[in-house]
Amino acid sequence: MNMTQKAPVYTISLDEQNLVSLLNHLYQGCTEEVIQFVKTHQLLGHLIEAFGRIDLFYPNAPLRLELHTDPEYSDTTLFLDILTRLSVQEAIDKQRLMFKGWDLIRNPNFYKLVNISTESL
Repeated sequence: MNMTQKAPVYTISLDEQNLVSLLNHLYQGCTEEVIQFVKTHQLLGHLIEAFGRIDLFYPNAPLRLELHTDPEYSDTTLFLDILTRLSVQEAIDKQRLMFKGWDLIRNPNFYKLVNISTESL
């Protein structure tokens, strides 16, 4: 693939049990509400891509999913937390590198619903 071609988009369809198993394998904190949010907004493919990208920059770091609702606007956001032992500055520097050139974080179907951040262990 040359640099001007877009990466292919894949649709992933799993039954409920396999969806739950996959999310629990990749991420901590997969409550019923998180799973329903992922299903409703068709985020599974994006979360699999995010897992792979994050693992390149934060190998074997635990990842957590949590839903947060802004009471003022009633907007719900899925927080994808990268749990790390890096210093705050090191984590920020790695996150900048990770985001550089990553199309997913510019995809409105993703960035309007998911917030990726680091959290110190």
